Amino acid sequence: MEVMKRKMCATYDMGKVVTQITPEDDFNVPDVKPDIAKILKSTGEVQLDSQQTMDGKLLFSGKLLFKVLYVTGQKENSLACMKGEIPFSESLFLPEGVGADAEIHIDTQIEDLSVGMINSRKLSVNSIITVIANILSSNGEEAVVGIAFDNDVQYMTRQTSFVTLADTHKDIFRIKDEIVLPSNKPNIAELLWSEWQPGTVDCRPMEGRLGIRGELKLFIIYIAGDESGSLQWSEHMMPFAGEIPISECNEALYPYVRCRPVHREIEVKADDDGEQRIMVIDEAVELDIILYEENERELVSDVYSSMVDMEPEQRDVKCLELLGKNSSRCRVSEKVHINDANPQILQICSSNSNVKIDSTAIVEDGILVEGVVEATMLYIALDDKQPFYETIGVIPFSHKIEVPGIDDTCVYNVLGSTEQLSVIMLSSEDVECKISIVLEAIVFRTKNENIIVDIREKPYDTEKIAAMPGIVGYVVQPGDTLWKIAKKFYTTVESIKEINGLTDDMLKVGDKLVIMKKVAGKDVI
Repeated sequence: MEVMKRKMCATYDMGKVVTQITPEDDFNVPDVKPDIAKILKSTGEVQLDSQQTMDGKLLFSGKLLFKVLYVTGQKENSLACMKGEIPFSESLFLPEGVGADAEIHIDTQIEDLSVGMINSRKLSVNSIITVIANILSSNGEEAVVGIAFDNDVQYMTRQTSFVTLADTHKDIFRIKDEIVLPSNKPNIAELLWSEWQPGTVDCRPMEGRLGIRGELKLFIIYIAGDESGSLQWSEHMMPFAGEIPISECNEALYPYVRCRPVHREIEVKADDDGEQRIMVIDEAVELDIILYEENERELVSDVYSSMVDMEPEQRDVKCLELLGKNSSRCRVSEKVHINDANPQILQICSSNSNVKIDSTAIVEDGILVEGVVEATMLYIALDDKQPFYETIGVIPFSHKIEVPGIDDTCVYNVLGSTEQLSVIMLSSEDVECKISIVLEAIVFRTKNENIIVDIREKPYDTEKIAAMPGIVGYVVQPGDTLWKIAKKFYTTVESIKEINGLTDDMLKVGDKLVIMKKVAGKDVI
């Protein structure tokens, strides 16, 4: 008897580990920068540098990058920008059984970034960052898929499906472009502030490569090259597209991609007329790519022989079955009233949004996602001394992602992003925010697959077999199948069908069968 085996390599989910870290520090204003009179706005992003598993813990390090736009005390309408970073090195405990070969993918979300003035030359930066470690593992069990060269061995097979990690891949995707200022804007003398807002990124698997497509919004504030050195702003949309070469990629795979910016740079250069009107954009985005593959496999589920006793060695294997991948859109609209302490609105310059998912829960045929969208608006104020102000609206949302068949045995990941943001000025104190949110979910059903990993042969209990009658009249019982009956009486399905004139495998409770025992492959009467 030759047992044929094939490695499963089934992927299974080991859960998520969530923690919060609080990077904070004080920063002195560089000597080349003017004093701070008032903080106008601040932005931040998390950059991860390294991660490793050691002694049941995940060690990770990175930095919080922040920028602060502030009003100086030098003259009216004077702004300046200050940048900094807060390094961090943290650890979190992993669930028992997570080995060094586990795939761990980290998500981060800035829950709060607070920048305050200690004095005109010193800032205090405090933050709260949620860190989510998503843990995947794969088993290397070999399952019996067939038995060759032995006519006396009877075996039954079944079809099963499971997910494997076709590839995990980290790469840098660069977005490079040149943007020309609109003709109604004056030249750039000095770039004061830039703010980047990525939109929804679409990833499409192709043969040997992953297609990337999306849109990037850029907002700048600059000192103009006119006689008065006026403050100006400009907003631009940049579509981008490209490909990442991945040898294992093909159209049948299911990608799940996390995007994290690692480098952003703007260089101002002269156009053909020698005027500073061209901005050279260079952004590097780290892509954390997981490629899932659906597998169909035929496995041996039971075995016996009329020659020897067959003992299958069975084992439960954890695995995932792909239930679905869904991209769902949610639209929210709300009126936002500016802070009473802020001056009234003359004109809205720019608006950005950030989706924060607070909770997810499995409901009937779907995933209920609840969270907020932080809509940040920079506007020109009715205030000659300080024209720019910022107001923030926090807009709650609740949306169900349709996933037919989902239940409590399922695991999933959900990513949220803003597809479109529209801010309409209703009055000098109120604006209306209309936001289109994209929620992307990939859902798996967890299961324990019972597989046969080996088959041992040993001699039959001859006394037991000799004591059994050679021919038996049998009445079909509830739950009986031809396979079970044949195995019980040391015969074959074909023999039972031939003796009883059956043309198919269908049985009814109460059917009467004549069964002839086989020993050493021969009928025994």
